[in-house]
Amino acid sequence: GRGAPTNYLRFTLPFDISGRRGRELDAAATGVRAATSEAAAGAFERTIDALRVFDDTARARQQLELLIAARAELARAVEVARQRGKAGDAAGYQVQRFEVELAQHDDGIASARLELQRLRLRLAALVGRGGELDATTSLALPTVPAIDVLLSTATGRGDLRAARPRPDPAARPASGAGR
Repeated sequence: GRGAPTNYLRFTLPFDISGRRGRELDAAATGVRAATSEAAAGAFERTIDALRVFDDTARARQQLELLIAARAELARAVEVARQRGKAGDAAGYQVQRFEVELAQHDDGIASARLELQRLRLRLAALVGRGGELDATTSLALPTVPAIDVLLSTATGRGDLRAARPRPDPAARPASGAGR
């Protein structure tokens, strides 16, 4: 019993010589580029959608103006038909037909107003404003951050930030072999 106790300490340090860390860095950088490209594509899609809605709104407004202008002429024709009907120069059927056509035209005007209102609301939502926005105003889309700003925020990712300071394990054996 005069022996000294034996203590063991085991230390394991994984050493990757396969170049996996470099591939992980490349994958993280590729992920940053992909996220940046997706953000740019999303901004482009929103711009195209806003321009399409802007054109649809302008078209709907012009269509409503044309319908309203045509209504006055149609109402005048109905009045003429009514006067001729009272005088006995036109049949009651023709007067009713003109009145039905005027009612259908009024329905078309009401539908055009609803469509214009829907498009104005959608245009305002795309631009980031409340209420309605007509296509006669200037179309100012929300500003998209510059690509440098997006990249600077992407470099704050934990996996990319942690991978940068580590030395490349494949570089040591390569430098040793070069010596």
